[in-house]
Amino acid sequence: MGLSLSKNGAIFFYFIHMRPRWRIFTARVSTGSTVREIWKDGGVLRFFRGNGLNVMKVAPECAIKFYSCEMLKNIIASIKGEEQGELELLDVLWLGAWMVQ
Repeated sequence: MGLSLSKNGAIFFYFIHMRPRWRIFTARVSTGSTVREIWKDGGVLRFFRGNGLNVMKVAPECAIKFYSCEMLKNIIASIKGEEQGELELLDVLWLGAWMVQ
């Protein structure tokens, strides 16, 4: 009886989870036809549908990173005795590596 239940569970899992994914990944739809369909459906704005929430999430993070990068650039320049915003290549590479973190 245990074997029968596991077989039924595997079949159930396949039809609920794997079959819809299999249909998506095996569909032969070209990029051009998809772009034409989106364009026909709503024009340019349809390409950005649902992106507003993502922009509102990412914008503060980018602003903080940009501001901290500019501050650190000025701090490094003042420590080295150079003009504000003028850094050597090695300093710029180090600053970029720090910003990825």
